[in-house]
Amino acid sequence: MSETTKENVNLIPGKNGVEKEIPNLEKARNRMVAEGYKYHALDGSLSGSDSESCNDSMKKSPGEWKRRNQQFICFLVFSVCLIAILAIVVIWQYQNRYTGVNSEMDIQPVIDVINRFGSWTFSNTSQPWNNNTWDFMDTLVKIASSGLHDPFLAMGVGNDDRNNTVNIINIQQSGLTLGSCEMYYTNNSKYPGPLKDAYIDYGTKWTVYLGAEETIAKAKMEAIYNFEQQLALIQSEAWSDPGQSYPAERPDPVESCDGYPAECLTWWAMIPTEVNAYYSPTYNSIAFPAGILQKPFFDPDFPVPFNFGTVGMIIGHELTHGFDNSGRKFDLHGNLHNWWTNASIDGFKRHAGCMVKQYSSYVVEGIDIHIRGDTTLGENIADNGGIKTAYQAYRQWRNSHSSELQNLPGLDLDDDQLFFVGFSQLWCSYYTPAYAKQSIITDEHTYARYRVIGALSNSDAFARAFHCPANTPMNPDHKCVVW
Repeated sequence: MSETTKENVNLIPGKNGVEKEIPNLEKARNRMVAEGYKYHALDGSLSGSDSESCNDSMKKSPGEWKRRNQQFICFLVFSVCLIAILAIVVIWQYQNRYTGVNSEMDIQPVIDVINRFGSWTFSNTSQPWNNNTWDFMDTLVKIASSGLHDPFLAMGVGNDDRNNTVNIINIQQSGLTLGSCEMYYTNNSKYPGPLKDAYIDYGTKWTVYLGAEETIAKAKMEAIYNFEQQLALIQSEAWSDPGQSYPAERPDPVESCDGYPAECLTWWAMIPTEVNAYYSPTYNSIAFPAGILQKPFFDPDFPVPFNFGTVGMIIGHELTHGFDNSGRKFDLHGNLHNWWTNASIDGFKRHAGCMVKQYSSYVVEGIDIHIRGDTTLGENIADNGGIKTAYQAYRQWRNSHSSELQNLPGLDLDDDQLFFVGFSQLWCSYYTPAYAKQSIITDEHTYARYRVIGALSNSDAFARAFHCPANTPMNPDHKCVVW
């Protein structure tokens, strides 16, 4: 063996005391580590053996744990300090929200807008008010052209309600601050008192923040509220008969398809992913985006009666909107037209009045506020008509597909009961107290719990399916039925 070769080998005892030549251990170990293998020393005298590594790590572990604990404690202290600083900043901002601290910097963009429109009378923060140089029409045009808001009047191009084959220029009252006329006038809840107080308080705080004196600001905000309340009353009276507020017409013919506007084939009021559906009185059509055709509204693997109670009810709901207190005023072509007889109108109002009274009697637990049966009437008519229409469709399907029905294992419900369970499950909801109050005031839909109770207590089919005793809450002797 050459000297060069001997430098790369070592001798270790073998069997029968015969020494064997092996490659240099250090190089072998390095190669094995580089190739991803775990190295095991060939004898106990070599550094890097498993036993020595374990013992060494055990000897070092207390110091290592101490170092890591110190790092963790430092991190924890840093986090607590950071959270405390953020909390102080949030509290400071909240407490100084309306105090005017650094107000000159904060409010300057708003003051610039006010000056562009000609100042105001609340305070002298902006340029001085001059009644002689201020022009109402000029200010009206400036505000409207800014895109910030439509003052008093809103204008746009849209379909003619009485003839949807033409477009017109719609000129109508601009929106109210509280969103709807009913928020200024209602007899079915604890409002509008708290709403009025909140309106004036909110406006006063902001005008004070902009430099107004509090007493003057409060008096003027109350005057603004009273003015809007009068506008709301005028608007409410106009909407009671749409023909009285019919807009000026400027014909602009559009292509039609079988008597319907071409837009009805291409334009939707919702995007495909939206979980919703709607009825359009102008086009006399219903639309169901793809988003609603999924659980819990629909699934091809659901039992058929269950699907009828869910998506079937939604379809019936939208169909019934064509005959609710608003949709009934439009004819089959989607035009605003009184096509009912006076006797039919009187009968409708009588039956609808029963439903208003029924839903207004419901009180939401925890907040002690009545449902507003007048403002939710259209949706309640649609719910009641929808569940009735869907049940009739389900029974018709059942009569022709009796062989396809089967009892589901572990489910002690017959097919009719499963239908109503499907409908009820749709409205399983949780409301915080604050959101419950908001929904009662602003939502045209009834509070979810009473969407179920209200519609099913008017259903004879539900009472039969669940064997409800006569003259009980879910099977009253007198039921409200519009359709």
